[in-house]
Amino acid sequence: MTLRGTLESAAGLPASVTLTAYRMVEAAPCAGDRGPARVRLRRRRGALHLTVTGVRLAVPGPVAERLRVQATAADGRLTLEPAVTVRVLLPLPAGPGPAHAREVSPSPHV
Repeated sequence: MTLRGTLESAAGLPASVTLTAYRMVEAAPCAGDRGPARVRLRRRRGALHLTVTGVRLAVPGPVAERLRVQATAADGRLTLEPAVTVRVLLPLPAGPGPAHAREVSPSPHV
């Protein structure tokens, strides 16, 4: 897996956004084969933009559902592009975020 971005992209993020992004990056490559995946983080316009390419999510399944639940729990947006790309937009709170992060799991199967 290749990570693109700078440490500034992640600096000062609320724990809830950091945990959600981490869980999504952890889960997305599990959806496909063991081929190379690329992760890109960008902080822009009050949101963290996360793109994972090189994963096969063309068919909805438990991993895609887990990603959808994680994004929704963070008031974010998930886009699955046919066969190879996962795009996630995670809004950043205007003020200080919650001090703690919460784990979300859609089902016991994931």
